[in-house]
Amino acid sequence: MVVPDSRDWAKILVLMKFYKLLPHDARIIATALEYGAKKVATFDRDFEVAGEIVELVPSSFWKSTLP
Repeated sequence: MVVPDSRDWAKILVLMKFYKLLPHDARIIATALEYGAKKVATFDRDFEVAGEIVELVPSSFWKSTLP
């Protein structure tokens, strides 16, 4: 399923500032939150800080890299 990206720039800015995410990464998380996604599939380590917002999958990758 393809969904439109978040246009909630206030939420995106908060995610950028609070979690130190890049703009596009913050927009991905904002979009996931808007659609009620509980998981994000990625190997991008920039999302490591978002692990407290959404579950990062594949979990085997993240369990082996998180402290």
